[in-house]
Amino acid sequence: MQISRKIVSLSLLALLSVLAACSADSDAPARETFIAQWKQAHAAGDADALMGLYCWDGVEDSHRSFVRQSVIYDCELPLASVEIIPLQDASDFDYTHEGQRFGPNLEPVATLEVVFANDERLHVQHPLGRQEGQYLMVNPRPLSGD
Repeated sequence: MQISRKIVSLSLLALLSVLAACSADSDAPARETFIAQWKQAHAAGDADALMGLYCWDGVEDSHRSFVRQSVIYDCELPLASVEIIPLQDASDFDYTHEGQRFGPNLEPVATLEVVFANDERLHVQHPLGRQEGQYLMVNPRPLSGD
């Protein structure tokens, strides 16, 4: 009886491991699509296409302008690598600036990590969220006084 419980436990553990691997793999097409779109837009120096990979829901115009300038600068840099990695520290997604509270406009679920092939090897990480099954880069949005 003791042996059959161990077998059942091991079988259940193996099944859970397979299910976890399958669910992680089911996200692979969305990751690959996002990375391909990002790389293609960067290679073409297409700031508008890169801007289209952000979620803009609730974002202030001043922040949109700031991001656009950053994207234009990034387009000038040679690319070393782009990958989606597990979500990094989420503690800085909620903050206050000049009395206004900000939070993410999508729930962060992963991190886009970009390394540029310039002399400084500039390394950028950006939170990613999911909207309608696709990855989008997360932006801060003003929060109401809740």
